[in-house]
Amino acid sequence: VMPNLPGKIGKGMSCLCKGKFAGNVDLKFAKKIFDLLGETLILKEDKMNAVTALSGSGPGFLYSLVAGKSLNEAKKFAANDFMPVLEKCAGSLGFTKAQAKVLSETTVLGSIEFLEKSGLSAKDLTMQVASKGGTTQAGLNELKGNIKFLPKAVKAAAKRAKELSRR
Repeated sequence: VMPNLPGKIGKGMSCLCKGKFAGNVDLKFAKKIFDLLGETLILKEDKMNAVTALSGSGPGFLYSLVAGKSLNEAKKFAANDFMPVLEKCAGSLGFTKAQAKVLSETTVLGSIEFLEKSGLSAKDLTMQVASKGGTTQAGLNELKGNIKFLPKAVKAAAKRAKELSRR
């Protein structure tokens, strides 16, 4: 499973895949649990690195781009600029249109709501998502504070997720 930060307020995006020792009953049980954190998608395991880059690191990318903006400015940017690009990124990673829409909308809307409810700054939330040597940090190194580099950031995060999954 790969949940994301907005799961703390029930607005998260979690993606599950069935392991080799899990059956359908186990998967349904896990889905019930993660549905309590927000939206849940069941995917094949080969999509988990891409999910990590999109919905796991996505909040960190968004927070880094809205740092210093008012909440209203952040909401407009998230809906009008960030979400459509994130959805295109999801499509480029092989998700269906429906999956890309759910992943991007849930990630962005949940992230903005978490920003609003947490009382923390976007910069502080970026730091909560990004860990040294992790997927979000790899993406932030490419993002460079500019939305036009979001596709590169997502690809870098997916690449880093793949590297970390080999350990």
